[in-house]
Amino acid sequence: MFLMAPGKLFLVQIKRWFPRRSTGAFSENHALNGYCQQLANHTGHEFDEIKMYIKRQAIKRGLRIDKNRLGPEGEAVPISERDMTSQEAKWCIKECLLLADFHDYKLRGDNR
Repeated sequence: MFLMAPGKLFLVQIKRWFPRRSTGAFSENHALNGYCQQLANHTGHEFDEIKMYIKRQAIKRGLRIDKNRLGPEGEAVPISERDMTSQEAKWCIKECLLLADFHDYKLRGDNR
């Protein structure tokens, strides 16, 4: 509980709550980064390139875009991983699995 001082104005934002992505061992965060690293190693691309590709693919599934940024060619930039919901992280993981399938590559930790 806190007291509001008389005459002071406060801004209250009401946002819809979404479950945050999980972190730590065996988490969505761990899976996403681990899969991106494996794909980078397999394809020869940089980790950051793979991760951005995955996130851009996940925009089609509903991953939010950063409304305050544009890419170097004016393209939409996906939100930061730290701002992802659990569902958005799952979409990115699904895109990793699809990319691995495209390259006929089995990701470690993929128990499908």
